[in-house]
Formats: sequence, C-alpha cells, structure tokens
Amino acid sequence: MDIREADITDILEILRLIEASYTPYRDLIKDIDIPEYSYEEIHELLAESQSDIWIAVEKGKIVGMAAGTEFGPCSYHLKMMFVIGESQHRGVGSALLESFEKRGIERHYSLLTANYLDWAKWSGLFYKKHGYREYVAEDEKTCPDIKKQAEFLRKIGKLNNGDKHLIWKMKS
Repeated sequence: MDIREADITDILEILRLIEASYTPYRDLIKDIDIPEYSYEEIHELLAESQSDIWIAVEKGKIVGMAAGTEFGPCSYHLKMMFVIGESQHRGVGSALLESFEKRGIERHYSLLTANYLDWAKWSGLFYKKHGYREYVAEDEKTCPDIKKQAEFLRKIGKLNNGDKHLIWKMKS
C-alpha cells in the first residue's frame, strides 16, 4: 500500500470511494443526513493551501482517503477519513492518520482534532486507540490550547453539536 497526496485526477475515484464507504451501513444510517461531497468541494480542498488530502492506493486502486485542514486558533483538523470496507482492519486508516498527524506537526499546530458521529462509535474507538481522547469540559482546565479550540468551536456552534463528538490529541 502506498500513501500519497491526492491531486485533481483522483477526485472522481475519491468520490466513488466515499460513496462505497457508506454502502455497507445504508440500513443503519437511513434516517441520518449523510454528508454528500461534490467534485467542487474536493477540488476546493485540494486547492486550499491550509488543507491536504492523502489517498491510500493498493494495486492501482484508491482504498482510503483522509483530508486535514486548519481549523481554529491552534488545531489541524481531520475533516474526513474513509476506508473502503474490504481494506478496513489492515492498517490503511492508521497509515492515513499518521500522514495527517505528521502534517499537523510540520505545520506547528499544537492540537490534532477530529470528530466522530454517534452512529459510528467504532471510529471513536479507532481514534482513541491512536492516543486521542474525547473532549470533556474539564480538559479546558488542564490544556490551554484545547480551551482556545473549544471557545472557537462554541463561537461557531460546532462543539459537540448534535451527534458529533470532538476528540483531540496534543502533538507529540
């Protein structure tokens, strides 16, 4: 498996990967608004200087993707990560997460953050296995940077709103 940065020639295959990633869970998520990504949205992410997209390629096929972006005063945020079903539990997600974390460190962010949804509790377990912790208000007393990030997220209405849970990790 190779991890590389995506380019515009990968967009259509990335969109197919995202759609295929949801397919096994259709019954579970039928009443949930699933984010749909367009060609333009992925293209914009690729064009933004503060954002990055990585893809995992096996035998010439994209089997996973992750996108990171600057978000808030001190956070490099994992905007999305998808791994196609048959490639899960084989290190693809871990390799993509490692690329995301390395970039956050290279860019001197003090926090690495992501969200997971209630219906996807396994993704929360995945992040926790990699050293992330679920945000709780008490974290603000011991970590000034998570306090700054939480204040920013409150201001824009995105701190653990609805079924989203913020997870975070200090850069190492």
